[in-house]
Amino acid sequence: MKTLAIIALLGVATAAHAVMIDDFVDGNINDQLSGPVGSTNSTFTAASVPGGNRYVGHALESNPLNLSHSTVVINGIFASDNKTQVDSFTTIVYGTDASGVIQNNLNLDLSGLDAFRFNILSNDLSATLQIAITTNSGAAIFSNVYA
Repeated sequence: MKTLAIIALLGVATAAHAVMIDDFVDGNINDQLSGPVGSTNSTFTAASVPGGNRYVGHALESNPLNLSHSTVVINGIFASDNKTQVDSFTTIVYGTDASGVIQNNLNLDLSGLDAFRFNILSNDLSATLQIAITTNSGAAIFSNVYA
């Protein structure tokens, strides 16, 4: 079973100041997904985040026992949980419409900030965290963090 629980995701910071992107205190979800490889589901909830909404999508990449994966946001914690032998990915996106298509300019100036910080509560198996940022001009910048 692979579980990742995060509190305070994407706090962008320098030594002098920080911008909290998402502390998961609202926009609660409890979404469970089971079925064959390729099964997907998503939620789109109002939250106190840039753009006013949080899109969370998840998909199954391996599921030989037909078990489940769940994404949960409650009480300031985001959790992504796989049952035994389930492999999946979860995406959290800000500035999208209800189908996950990026639409909104979040009006965030991150140019003076130099780090993304994750407050990880627990992680029982290895996981890859990826940050993808799209600028106003549409250029994409990717940064991988491995835990």
